[in-house]
Amino acid sequence: MNTTKTLPAKILWITLACCAVVVLNIPFLTALWTSVKSNADLSQNPLRWPTQFTFEHYLSIFSRSDFNFTGYFINSVSLSTGAVALTAVLGVPAAYAIVKLGVGGRRLLALVTSIRIVPAIFLMLPFFLLLNVVGLLDTPTALIIANTVMNLPLVMLIYSAALRGIPDSIEDAGKLDGCSPTRILLSLMIPILRPAIASAALLTFVFSWSDYLFGLVLTSQRAVPLTVGAANFVTSAGIQWGDLAAAASLSVVPPLLVAILAQRHFVRGLSAGAIKG
Repeated sequence: MNTTKTLPAKILWITLACCAVVVLNIPFLTALWTSVKSNADLSQNPLRWPTQFTFEHYLSIFSRSDFNFTGYFINSVSLSTGAVALTAVLGVPAAYAIVKLGVGGRRLLALVTSIRIVPAIFLMLPFFLLLNVVGLLDTPTALIIANTVMNLPLVMLIYSAALRGIPDSIEDAGKLDGCSPTRILLSLMIPILRPAIASAALLTFVFSWSDYLFGLVLTSQRAVPLTVGAANFVTSAGIQWGDLAAAASLSVVPPLLVAILAQRHFVRGLSAGAIKG
């Protein structure tokens, strides 16, 4: 009886979930659809069914002299993985110091996280001036630093919530065994924080990969990421929709793979600390 009553509700929720997935993926599906159309189809009617499927745009982005796809791709991978590593190295000890050691307390955490509320455009001039003084403009390091600053507050919130969900008895047991705070963090806390670390790494990677503003202002040639490099398809003669769509479709692959690999820990990491055990 209960199964019969809940079956329509399950069907309704599944239908709504499928509709949400389709709506959220319309931009990606549109780019993918556009990338396999010929230039003739795109010039006549971009929305109609193509007369033929073609991969000429994918071949074009690898052969064009004005679009270094491989170089842009490597730059994006470097800045994203660098930001992930740096936010983890800085965020875990900082959150541990605030939550478990009582350094600064909630006020310090609120001050740090308030940086995330500030629009990135307001920090652009200070970043540009500081990085110019130290000679880091147009380098992957500049983008790593900028994206670390913008993502570290969010990462610290995730770590802090997860640390609050860890019973104090675990830390007390480490202290009784003579462990220092550093040993407790490395040997006890970090293994428990793995789901939270995976969630923070996924969000940092996605946000850093999709960054456009820092890449546009802080780079010019050597460290241009894929998001900024794709702007080469927007010219004074018009927008080259096929090549742009092909580049956009390929740029989705790395964050998609990272999301698939981290999805097992993602929900657990975001919900950590909701219920203190």
